[in-house]
Amino acid sequence: MVLQSVNKINKRGVKVSTNNMHRCRDLVLGFAAVILMAGCASSPQAAETALPATATPEPSGLQCIHQSGRNDLCYAEDSLAEDAALLEKTIRDFCLNGDRFWCFFYVWRDEESVADSIPLTETQASSLLAKFTSNPNTGRECFQIFDNGEVVHSTGNCD
Repeated sequence: MVLQSVNKINKRGVKVSTNNMHRCRDLVLGFAAVILMAGCASSPQAAETALPATATPEPSGLQCIHQSGRNDLCYAEDSLAEDAALLEKTIRDFCLNGDRFWCFFYVWRDEESVADSIPLTETQASSLLAKFTSNPNTGRECFQIFDNGEVVHSTGNCD
């Protein structure tokens, strides 16, 4: 189809070619279509936020079932609960060789005893098996074994 150029005078008294008016109209409609289509495309950021969260890894032999702030609240499998040196090594290796900057582990002997949050109740504190803290800002590391709420063994800087 060939458009025939016709000169018209618009409302302001300016001579305008209808051929140019059609081109401008087509250009504006084309831009509008591109803008609308771009708005319908999914953004890469939206796709990233839709990904499921990955589980935090835990040391072998420990089941960490709650977190309270930076504190991991866990229970130990029997073999770990009966061997204080192995428990300390397992937690220490996990914390110091992993991606964690701070590390706070509270460990009980069984799942039923594990606290839901910090601070601990008197009952939760009395059934606590072990605690490990590592704070690189202060350089302080402390591992403690408990019996009825009393520290029976500790290594590191546990002041």
